[in-house]
Amino acid sequence: MKKMFTLLMLSALGAVVFAQAPEKMSFQAIIRNAGGELLKDSTVSMRISIVQSSETENTVYVETHFIKTNENGLVTLEIGNGTPETGSFAEIDWSKGDYFLKAETDPTGGTNYTISGTSQLLSVPYALYAGRAEGAAGIEDLEELRQSMAEDLVKLQQSMTEDLNKLQQRMINIEELLYNLSPVPANGLKAFYPFTGNADDFSGNGWDGTVNGAVLIPDRFGKTDNAYYFTDTANVATPFPGIPGNGDRSISFWVKISPGEAGGSCCFYGSSANGAYFNPGVFAIPAPHIHLDIGNAYLDCPSPNVDDGKWHHFVFIFSTQLGTSLNGVRVYCDGGPLSGYTGNNFTLYAINTGATTKFTIGGRPEETSQMAIDDLRFYDRVLDDSEVMRLFYEREFDWQPFVNDADGNSYDVVKIGDQVWTAENLKTTRFNDGTVIPQVTGNTDWVNMATPAYSWYNNDIGNKSVYGALYNWYTVKTGKLCPTGWHVPTDAEWTILETYLGGSAVAGGKMKETGTTHWVDPNTDATNESGFTALPGSWRDGITGIFPSLGAFGMWWTSQETTPDRPYWREIYSVSGTIYPKSSGDPRFGLSIRCLKDQ
Repeated sequence: MKKMFTLLMLSALGAVVFAQAPEKMSFQAIIRNAGGELLKDSTVSMRISIVQSSETENTVYVETHFIKTNENGLVTLEIGNGTPETGSFAEIDWSKGDYFLKAETDPTGGTNYTISGTSQLLSVPYALYAGRAEGAAGIEDLEELRQSMAEDLVKLQQSMTEDLNKLQQRMINIEELLYNLSPVPANGLKAFYPFTGNADDFSGNGWDGTVNGAVLIPDRFGKTDNAYYFTDTANVATPFPGIPGNGDRSISFWVKISPGEAGGSCCFYGSSANGAYFNPGVFAIPAPHIHLDIGNAYLDCPSPNVDDGKWHHFVFIFSTQLGTSLNGVRVYCDGGPLSGYTGNNFTLYAINTGATTKFTIGGRPEETSQMAIDDLRFYDRVLDDSEVMRLFYEREFDWQPFVNDADGNSYDVVKIGDQVWTAENLKTTRFNDGTVIPQVTGNTDWVNMATPAYSWYNNDIGNKSVYGALYNWYTVKTGKLCPTGWHVPTDAEWTILETYLGGSAVAGGKMKETGTTHWVDPNTDATNESGFTALPGSWRDGITGIFPSLGAFGMWWTSQETTPDRPYWREIYSVSGTIYPKSSGDPRFGLSIRCLKDQ
């Protein structure tokens, strides 16, 4: 993997200021990989060159260093104290124009110096000062020289400070860009509460919450009704049981505590019988700090400025695999780890989930809250530093949460009115209990099926990613086709969607993907203003087993029967903006499926 390094500071130090060039210079650099991750405790090779007059010509001195980064990815070395390859550092005439420092690195510790950076040396005025000192006639001249040097040094320090500040800001901007371009972690996500006007769980696991006294407020991006404010024992109660015992867990959330507010409990679950809660909290009183109850143990840690009225991001991580005692806990604030933990009773880790309180966000009877909370995620694993940064730098976007099927396929979802739909056609090859759905390719076999079956359009798996699978109605009839917490919608639920979009005569156009990438011309009245993104996946004939042309129409099963084994379905055509309700369908036909979230 390609590596990169970041220059943090460059300074020149000389044993004698007057009449002597520097004996060596201190150099520091932070080494990161292409993903922005620090290379900690790693051995690297560096080649340092002093170049005269320009950045690319007349190299007067070259030396190499074989050096190890520290736990923060930092290397520190002295230029003039390495292994010389060209020239002599002591013989450089610093009075001859501008000099540049070129630093090259091989993060593998070899000699393949593929990464380099060049910077002008601005802090080597010794030779010039030496020449001026030789011409000083007396005490007055020396005093004038001293004042002149002091003024020059002040200007130099100001210039270096400005340059360093600009460099640090650029580093922050680059870091933010890198993490912005990376998706937030999804692996191990057990519950996710973005608070987009409600307390629904958008992890796809169905742990929707009930709001008890919390009030909707704007989120950190200023979007109205997208976060909750909690006072006293106001909370969001969920059916999520949490992770029991000593299981790994990471909880990420945003908090805002205004000046004068107390903060308090952020979320909790466990048993109140013996105090065995898992309970992270952020507090402003008596001083800004975090507090974590883990069973009968607790942990405290300073967390400055959390009561400044701004949104701050926290991640609480617990795992006995990280270590024993306080080492089993990590807490991050705004992307960086906190330090200075104190606590006790860390031999009693277990979270008692008997007589349980399910996962609850906000205050509890013994620990009230006074704060705003948003975007809470619960993982059943340990997040690494890079994943914490990705959560911290998460950008604002119109929420397109996802749901996973039994195969692990992820689907965007869209809220339309009070309903939440998958925004893609289903493509699973397994029922939600893990049972395999038979794939049938032969036409004769297909029309003779009276049990569950699916196929890809034209028996080509290349159509899976865009159009999904075509399922006969016997597959729908099992009630196990959609992910747990979701279902194939009834005819009545399709009608609710159509009514919300203005009626069946116009709803089809509002549901269709725009353009002619997948729909054939003319794709009449297509706006997709609903976000449903209906695609023309065609169908498979239940009488002949053939596949009609792709691109002209889409057809979707409902889960409702007109008469036994004669179901309802829906059709949308390229030449119309209407969605057509149909009834008494042949259950052997293969149609597309959209899933609707349980309410």
